[in-house]
Amino acid sequence: MLVAIAGCSSGVDYGPTGTAAGRLTMDKKALQTGTQVVFMHPEKGYASFGTTDADGNFKITSWNEGKLPIGKYQVMIQAPVGSDPDGKSAEELLAPQTGELSQAEFPFKYRQTSTSGLEYEVKTGPNSFEIDLTK
Repeated sequence: MLVAIAGCSSGVDYGPTGTAAGRLTMDKKALQTGTQVVFMHPEKGYASFGTTDADGNFKITSWNEGKLPIGKYQVMIQAPVGSDPDGKSAEELLAPQTGELSQAEFPFKYRQTSTSGLEYEVKTGPNSFEIDLTK
């Protein structure tokens, strides 16, 4: 995983929080089970992720018991842990590519917050996001 999970949640007041869950699809079809949906707060550095089930459902829970400080988050998608989509090394996977699909089932642009184009606002309480990737 290229994302470092920020901070420790014990005793820190992050202000109002919300939870994030939803469904991740590619052209309306669920991706491989275990695909990671990563929410990153660009200004404060908070990062948390959840993994998809067979239907594409996910819940962000990896940091602060799933309670995300409210605000706008950039989102990136990662192939399931342990998958090596094209037999490439980590360095090759990080190198810029030209939008080609791999066995990871989605274009490379979604693997980085700077190119994914995915941004969602977490508001107080439960939040549900339908994320449908396109080719």
